[in-house]
Amino acid sequence: MSTVNKSSAVSNWTADKLPSLEGKTYIITGGNSGIGLEAARMLAKAGGDVVIACRNAEKGSIAQHALQIQAKGKIDLVQMDLSDLSSVRHAAEIVASRYTKIDALINNAGIMQTPELKSVDGYELQFATNHLGHFLWSGLLKANV
Repeated sequence: MSTVNKSSAVSNWTADKLPSLEGKTYIITGGNSGIGLEAARMLAKAGGDVVIACRNAEKGSIAQHALQIQAKGKIDLVQMDLSDLSSVRHAAEIVASRYTKIDALINNAGIMQTPELKSVDGYELQFATNHLGHFLWSGLLKANV
């Protein structure tokens, strides 16, 4: 029988314990809502520059403005539909033209339990969004930034 060493577990951690993230750049897919928005908020409050990459420009803009009020760093927005590989390529080009380094990439966006739909590239929509899009996105950013 194995035992768990509970003293090694992280407890009582809160986002206000983050060190200064000034000068660091974070990119978050789906950073306009849910967990992605909360991660963006925490990183921005700690001084990080945050790039929200999301499908809906209007919702992204609303999140960008809401975050900027609390942020110590910059909040940028890049429109990208992960299910459309040409959109992923275009967004990666935009990021490469704006940034010379990325300190962390948070691939958060995703969809689930969709009806049987195909992406514009002909792949099953959930697979295209959650896997293919992020795979291409990560590879392009790694190669170009």
